[in-house]
Formats: sequence, structure tokens, C-alpha cells
Amino acid sequence: MERENLVKKLYNPKVSLEAAAWGRGSSVDAAGQYNSLSTGYGFQRSNYLVGIGISYNLFDLRRKQLKLRTQKASTDYAERKLQEQQQLLSVSANQADVEMQTALDRLKEIPNQLRAANAGYRQKLSLYKNGLTDIIELDAALNILYRAETDYMQAKYDYSSALFQKAITENQVNSVLNLLK
Repeated sequence: MERENLVKKLYNPKVSLEAAAWGRGSSVDAAGQYNSLSTGYGFQRSNYLVGIGISYNLFDLRRKQLKLRTQKASTDYAERKLQEQQQLLSVSANQADVEMQTALDRLKEIPNQLRAANAGYRQKLSLYKNGLTDIIELDAALNILYRAETDYMQAKYDYSSALFQKAITENQVNSVLNLLK
């Protein structure tokens, strides 16, 4: 909007105040008498001029309209880009909130899975030591425990990733990094 106003003002009539003064002097006066050089050259004739000038280019109206339309189109484009960026930031912030909540829920749920997998493995290990089960079932229980531990680590990574994504979308990266120090 400021640039549109600037383009409009650029083609307003220009008002200028002009002034001039001049004088003429010599050591000879109007009667032809020579004056002393020690008194200097005094002004014998002087004039001045003061005036106001107004200028307006009548033949440049098309250029003014073209520049104004061009500037309006540029301003509209910039406003649309700004709105698009604001929408992208809003969507990104919402997505970061959802990802963070999902990661937090999963992080709260994983310890139960880990405890159950650990208890299952200990049970299969006890049964194996007593000869009541074979190595295949013990291996399956160990794989389930390994998967639960892997899921726990992945949940921690997902939570930290969601935390950083939220910090990036809210422009709070420095505060998160300061917390980690």
C-alpha cells in the first residue's frame, strides 16, 4: 500500500519556490567618476526575482495508470504469498501438535508393552531352564522383547523429532537447545 501511495504521489503536480538575486558594481559610478579602490566595489545596480512554479505532466497519465496497476498487482501477489505462508505455518504447527501428541501417547504406552515382553521372556526362559519348552519359543519371546525395546527407542526418537518440529514451527529452537545444554 505504501508503494501504491508513492506511485500516486510521484505523479502529483510539483510546486517549486524559486528565488534569484544579482547585483553589479564597479569603481566607476554612473557619472563617469572613478571612486577610490580602497572603498571596494559597491553594488550600484541590483535586482531580485521571486516566483512560484507549478509543473504537471499532462501527457504522462497512461504511464501513471500503468505503474499504479503494476504496483497493485505486485502488492496483491505479495499479500497472497504472505497468506499462503501463514497458512503453511498454521498447518505445519497443527501437524507438529498432532505428531507430538501421538508420540507422547505412544511413549506412555510403550513401557507397558516393554514390561509385558520382559515378563514373557522371563517366563519362557524359566520354562526353558526347566525343560518345559524348546529353544524356538524362547527365541520368539526374545524377538518380542527385542522388538519392544526397539519400539521404545523409536518412540523416544519420534517424540524428540516432534518436539524439534514444533520448536521450528513456533520459532523456539534456541529455547529448546538451551534446555538441552
